[in-house]
Amino acid sequence: MYLLYADESGNTGTDLDNKQQPMFVLCGLAVKSDDWYNINYMFQKKKEEICSDLKSSEVHATDIFSASKNIKKGFDFRKYTLEEDLNILEQLIDFIVDMKFPIFVTGILKNNFKKFIAKELGPSIKIDPYLLSFINLSNGYNTFLIENKSNGIIFLDEVREKVKDIDILYDKLQLTNFGCDTNNIIEKALFLESSSSNFIQLVDVCNFYINKYYSIYFFDAVKNPIKKQHCIDMYNKIKHLIINCSGGKDSLIKFFK
Repeated sequence: MYLLYADESGNTGTDLDNKQQPMFVLCGLAVKSDDWYNINYMFQKKKEEICSDLKSSEVHATDIFSASKNIKKGFDFRKYTLEEDLNILEQLIDFIVDMKFPIFVTGILKNNFKKFIAKELGPSIKIDPYLLSFINLSNGYNTFLIENKSNGIIFLDEVREKVKDIDILYDKLQLTNFGCDTNNIIEKALFLESSSSNFIQLVDVCNFYINKYYSIYFFDAVKNPIKKQHCIDMYNKIKHLIINCSGGKDSLIKFFK
């Protein structure tokens, strides 16, 4: 059995005009259940080896990248140089690459999504990109499970308020041309706090760099040249692990253009 841990970035609900977060990315990282204990133990030890601030605090890539400080949560990345902070993140990426985790990704440019919904359903209809992205991710994951003759479970990070909408969409999308085949997924959505799950923290790192890469590609979003090149390099390290669930080879992010 495979366990898929999923996390999102750029989540602004139905506010599709948010200029600070113009894109939405949903990312999932899969691990074999038989390997779960060993990898979890290895990652906990790796965190302690990489940085003392990660020994008892959760990995949140944005905090490290932005050199944030939060004494209550047990970290202070301001005390490190930029090079040291980026090196912490690169070691986390290297762990993901070494473990060869399949990384499932679906992304949406919100402005394109808004135009698509207005054209297909009318300008008064509002749909949260998370919901359709979750369906795309589920389809891609289910295809992977079929190919590997396995069943699977999905764990989500702190989106309990969406569970009813997700269940409704599963039923409705099976009757539409979007399609929704999830027969090999034995649980649609179980919920975990990121602070208590190493695998949610790992997918947070993946999601961070995937979002940054496409933010750079579409919006030139990272101005610092050192940080920009770092983001591109980290994305390229995990690129071969990515399974695009958005509907086609070139459709990631531009699916609703």
